[in-house]
Amino acid sequence: MRFAILGPTTVDDGVGVTELPSGIPEAVLVVLLLSSPRTVQLDALVDAVWADRPPAAAVDSLRNHLSRLRRFLGPVTAERLTTRPSGYLIDLDGASFDVAEFVALSRQGRRSAAEGAWAEASASLTAAQVLWRGEPLAGRSVGLDLTSRLHGLREERLLVQTVRIEADLYLGRHQDLLGELSDLTATQPLHEPAWRQLSLALYRAGRQADALEALLRSRSLLDEQLGLDPSPELRELYQRILNQDPALDAEFGQGPVGIAALAPVSGVADPVSGPADPVPQPAAKAEPSPMAEPQPMAEPGTGAVGVAQLPALISDFTGRDEQIRFLYDAIAARSGRAGQVPVAVITGGGGLGKTSLAVAAAHHISGLFPDGSLFVDLHGMDATTKDPAEVLGQWLVDLGTPAESVPVDAEARQARFRSLTHAKRLLVVVDNARSAAQVLPLLPAASGSAVLVTSRSRLADLPAAARLDLRPLSGAEALSMLEELVGAERLDAEPEATEDILRVCAGLPLALRIVGARLQVRSSWPVHTLATRLDDERRRLDELSIGDLAARASFEVGFRSLPPGPRPESAPTTVFTLLGLVTGPDITVDAVAALAGISIADAEAALDVLMDAHLVDSASPGRYHLHDLLRDFARELATPTDGEGEDSERVSTRSAALTRLLNWYCHTASAAADQLATRTTDWGLLARVPVTAVIPDFVDREAAWSWFGAESANLQAAVVCAEAYLPGSQAWVLASQLVLFASQSRRWAEMAATFTVALRCARREADPLGLARILSVLGYALGHLERYDEALETAHQGVEAAERVGDLKLLITACNCYGWLLLKAERPREAVTQQEKTVAALREINEPEQIAAGLADLAEALAACGEHQAAVGCLQEALLLARKAAAAYIEASILNALGAAHDANGSDEEAVSLLTDAARLRGAIDDRAGQGESLLRLARVLARLGRSQEAAAVWAEASALVDELGGEELAELRATVEKTVMAATDQAD
Repeated sequence: MRFAILGPTTVDDGVGVTELPSGIPEAVLVVLLLSSPRTVQLDALVDAVWADRPPAAAVDSLRNHLSRLRRFLGPVTAERLTTRPSGYLIDLDGASFDVAEFVALSRQGRRSAAEGAWAEASASLTAAQVLWRGEPLAGRSVGLDLTSRLHGLREERLLVQTVRIEADLYLGRHQDLLGELSDLTATQPLHEPAWRQLSLALYRAGRQADALEALLRSRSLLDEQLGLDPSPELRELYQRILNQDPALDAEFGQGPVGIAALAPVSGVADPVSGPADPVPQPAAKAEPSPMAEPQPMAEPGTGAVGVAQLPALISDFTGRDEQIRFLYDAIAARSGRAGQVPVAVITGGGGLGKTSLAVAAAHHISGLFPDGSLFVDLHGMDATTKDPAEVLGQWLVDLGTPAESVPVDAEARQARFRSLTHAKRLLVVVDNARSAAQVLPLLPAASGSAVLVTSRSRLADLPAAARLDLRPLSGAEALSMLEELVGAERLDAEPEATEDILRVCAGLPLALRIVGARLQVRSSWPVHTLATRLDDERRRLDELSIGDLAARASFEVGFRSLPPGPRPESAPTTVFTLLGLVTGPDITVDAVAALAGISIADAEAALDVLMDAHLVDSASPGRYHLHDLLRDFARELATPTDGEGEDSERVSTRSAALTRLLNWYCHTASAAADQLATRTTDWGLLARVPVTAVIPDFVDREAAWSWFGAESANLQAAVVCAEAYLPGSQAWVLASQLVLFASQSRRWAEMAATFTVALRCARREADPLGLARILSVLGYALGHLERYDEALETAHQGVEAAERVGDLKLLITACNCYGWLLLKAERPREAVTQQEKTVAALREINEPEQIAAGLADLAEALAACGEHQAAVGCLQEALLLARKAAAAYIEASILNALGAAHDANGSDEEAVSLLTDAARLRGAIDDRAGQGESLLRLARVLARLGRSQEAAAVWAEASALVDELGGEELAELRATVEKTVMAATDQAD
């Protein structure tokens, strides 16, 4: 068994090679292969395969894609794809994988090169290059994490090629390399090692002028595209070629440079098993690298002494290779420019490991700064923050100034510091800065020096060559860090508990370090013991504490340092605390305004402050979210659980905020639902939830649909929150506004859970209207999920509740639901009787649109009884009424039903015409789920008529919609139709 992704994704099961078609199933397989032998959580898969915001039903869609993937793989290979409680795993035991082979050959080849075994290095690295057949997932957009991993593979491929060429240069193969190096510099014009190698190969081939011209081309490209000068290595090589340095013609085995210059910062990130071991340095026999720029001599008479103040790198530091490389490149590229001191700023919230990263990066960069390093922790978020003048005083002493000669005046200290560091190459690390004003006095004046700064604030007013907004560790990095602390064997023994811990820690290095330390000192504990304790949100932050390490304390530092707002209700501390009440994945700025009872402008201002303090984050403009552990901290502030109960003022404040938010959601969802279809009545529901906040305008159906798609999870979470904290009708009133979106998007599993919560609230309040309304829609949801026994009982209760309310329209809705469920439960004759009663009641109120919908439901029941002509008659009358009422959504549904009826009757040409019209109309009104259904039915009829090419094209269009929307019903219909279409295509071939 062999899997290959370095090119088109293929699977060789020993019988034949299967190439997966491009699409989401291929991307899913690539993620699982790159993650093996670890389980990939569902949300991680969703984030990996969708480049943009995932569809609202992404999880359902992903499960459908996994089913398709199993079909592509075939029964033998598919057995390796297993479902775990927390995600999916592909088992590579006994199978080969080209990425694993590539990484192994790369490591072997680079080790051989480092040891001076050039022939062995060339052979291994050539074999590694041969494994590449093209680009993985070529032309497909995928999520950020998968993009990063594929980028890492491409970087490794470039490194392999570069080191292999280096080995061939050592072996005297310069003439054979000229064509390859010309191509490489054309495709990688900013890759300086390739220009150096090309120039050297040309020079050794007796083409001195061409070698110099190549170096001049590289200089021009760097200047045009980046505004950079060539590296010291290229400048020195130019001079040596110009001077015809005899050392450049050395015999093979005494090559041009040490291979260490080509190694990555901290080893190569292995996309299969995590970070690699550092690449060994070259053997002592290798020629010293001319890349090392001459070191400047200490200025005579200054009395300066060497300084080396960098703290030790913590032993469990892992990951962050990409960030270290970014900082290295930013400093190295700008170091030495006349009049410029490169400043790199690392920002991020508490617990993200800013200091650890800065120290790690500083150790990697320190070789560029032979005069040493200065370090200071400014304690910027503490009350004991350091004065820059105090820091400068100590640094002057450290640099050799007698204590009695240190100036008293702050400006004089700055001037002395600049003079003392002039013409030196120092690395200055300023940790935990509060503001740019704290940092500016500490900048040296020497262009050969550089500065690394860390801060919880973004320091936007500090001139910087590079800025790095630190994010949580990736899943692989977090696991690697935990393995360093706890041991891989112990974690591998309890994979599910390990995944639970990683989920709770959410990539926060501080949390991982605390968890690791606790498991270290409790070696007898099973991993699941701590995982269980961390699962309790009420005590989670208590568990994330050991010794001086505490997640809560880290968050409190940032919270206490927030500035006051113009008014108490709009203060950033107030807004942050209220965000602890919000349980959805994110929140919009206008929802925050409603929650806090402030203007949108004040909400934006508070959120900007929280963003700058890294207490909230924003994935897209106007949308905000809290890191999981920060959410726990904010929830503690909003709902403390100290065992002594809460004071009435706090309870009142919380209740008022949630009431404002839920009422706003009710009115906004209602405004959006009005754009999805005409609604005959809302039974006065909105009068129960008065609102004062601004309700957004939805100009058309597309705007409303987009809002529902983006807010669906937040609305469901709001219903749950209302049950927990609010007496009253908010929960079921909000759920009622979701019915149209639920039915049109087919998100029945999500909505069944939401309607169940709403039903509990209606029963708690003993609200007859709420019971009647929610029982019916819950019945529909359960019916679509084929839970017919529950659904029928629920719908029956809905009819009884509606009879007690005494509202005819409400009763019609309940009866219609009950009749539809009888049909789904294969009791069609009872369904006909029930739907006939419904249509009779509808004719009493004489609303054409509603009568049309009722007739369509009656037609479906009649067809199930085999009375197709009667069903067609009902549908034809319904079509006329829908067109009379200009009810496009119902008209499209009826056209689809008529097409299905003619399909059942064998009237294929009529079915094609009607289903084509239905698909076109559903597309025009943006009923994408309905459009997908009509297209699938149309594809089946076309296939039966032998019009296989048309059928395949229509099926492909429908399949794309199913991929986008998800939903089990559509996926099942697609699977059925696919067999018919494929059979027709095979027969045509």
